[in-house]
Amino acid sequence: MAQFRQPTATNLPGNLRGSDTSHQPGERRFAYYWGRRRAKIATLMPQDQREMERLDFQHHLLRQVCGRNYLAPIAWPESILDVGCGTGRWAIEMADEFPAAVVVGVDLLPPAPYGWSPGNCFFQYASILDALPFSDGAFDFVHQRCFLDAVPYQAWSHVVHELLRVTSPRGTVEVLEFGLPPSLGPGLSALYQLMIDLATRQGFDLGLADRLGWFLHSAEAVNIATQAIAIPLGRHGGRLGALAQTNLMSVFRTLRAAFIQLRLINEVAFDALLDEARHELETGRHILPVHVYVTQRPG
Repeated sequence: MAQFRQPTATNLPGNLRGSDTSHQPGERRFAYYWGRRRAKIATLMPQDQREMERLDFQHHLLRQVCGRNYLAPIAWPESILDVGCGTGRWAIEMADEFPAAVVVGVDLLPPAPYGWSPGNCFFQYASILDALPFSDGAFDFVHQRCFLDAVPYQAWSHVVHELLRVTSPRGTVEVLEFGLPPSLGPGLSALYQLMIDLATRQGFDLGLADRLGWFLHSAEAVNIATQAIAIPLGRHGGRLGALAQTNLMSVFRTLRAAFIQLRLINEVAFDALLDEARHELETGRHILPVHVYVTQRPG
């Protein structure tokens, strides 16, 4: 393994080099509100160290669910892009698995160093809400996940077109999103409704996961395959269910300050709902759906 460095567009291989935005101070894109650091563009979840730790935990959960880091039938891609790379964990593991490929992760800030990184792994600033700083067809495999709380509903057409644009002809795109659990108890239902209401205020549609195929069809993607995975949520699901419960409860606690400051609920009522939801997860049988879309850019 090579020592970690912070690659930017300027030291990417020439065929993948895009416009360099790394000179823009990253902290200018952020502000502190609802008690945590968040991007100045509307986002539901914060962008700080505690959230990075949760994202690493969520990455471990999804890898357990899927059995690996991707479901797409890829063989030996020469170039891989992770859009909204977060902590960089997925990109680093893919670079380790495909040592002959160039793996690039983009986000509003490069991930914090882990102390090491494969020599074929690069990170740079970029936002999917703008034009990605890469030429058409630059990557064989393009990956994006868990963006329903960061991409407004009105921007999804643009996002899907950008994902396909930077994918090579007959290259592969994979998008993964959490759905809304069915048949919840009253505590969990109330907490999810709070999250949905908060997201709707910012233009997000948290129920979009099972409808993303429409955007792919509209963008003329081909060979669209979908897969729905039911994650056990709570004690009945054993270790996997416990992981999913920990991640979900962490999301609710992260949004607590936002719910209260926007007067969607008061502190006492929220804490009571959290206790009620915890009891429901420990005694009920709930599932958390995950929707995976694998498609290709037209040849």
